[in-house]
Amino acid sequence: MSRRWLILMGLAGLVVLIPALGFPFMGHAGYVPPDVLQYVAYDIAGGSFLIVGWIAAWRRPNSRIGALMMAVGLVWFLGQIGWIPNALAWSLSNAVGNAWAPILAHVFVSFPSGRLRARRDRQVVALAYGWWLAAQLADTLTWHPAYPSSSGHNVFYVLGSQHLNDEIGRVTAVGTAVVVALVVGTMISHWRRATPPSRRVLVPVVWASVPTGVWFALEQLSNAGCWAAPRLAW
Repeated sequence: MSRRWLILMGLAGLVVLIPALGFPFMGHAGYVPPDVLQYVAYDIAGGSFLIVGWIAAWRRPNSRIGALMMAVGLVWFLGQIGWIPNALAWSLSNAVGNAWAPILAHVFVSFPSGRLRARRDRQVVALAYGWWLAAQLADTLTWHPAYPSSSGHNVFYVLGSQHLNDEIGRVTAVGTAVVVALVVGTMISHWRRATPPSRRVLVPVVWASVPTGVWFALEQLSNAGCWAAPRLAW
């Protein structure tokens, strides 16, 4: 990646990051007051991908891993557009929910080069992107929340009911947990088949992918009512 593109991506990161930091605290009517610590932690997590990814891409322009990490950070903040008091923005924030997850799976599976060399790796990453797209499409077209706010309705709603949407959520949550298991299993397989020097490079990513995968899978199951709590509505 050329330095010009890196500079443009860095500017794009600032354009996304700066408004995202302020949206939750602008006091829009109809929204629950934000948990400051929660949103600070959220912004730090997303911002770290932008910053670390940009540094990695600048230092090693021939590697794709930095650009992929920046993509995780950029997409991470897309959901923040839901704080804009507009029905379309609010609906888009739901439609792109967790769009960072398949990109992060791509980062894990392709680390450290950012390239998918094995056929199994390409299949797992393609499954991660495809499953996210199918799950989000099914959810977006059937999600019809009833909020008093004029901006709090899903403009992409086509058919179905809340019961149907809940059932879709349970099925997709279980499917997501399976995809997460495949991604984590692929990472562990990479580590087991690697040479000792390569293992030392992969260790941090393996240790990151396992707890991240478990957290994400349990969160999806919990939000769908499969684990502990009913689905949370934002």
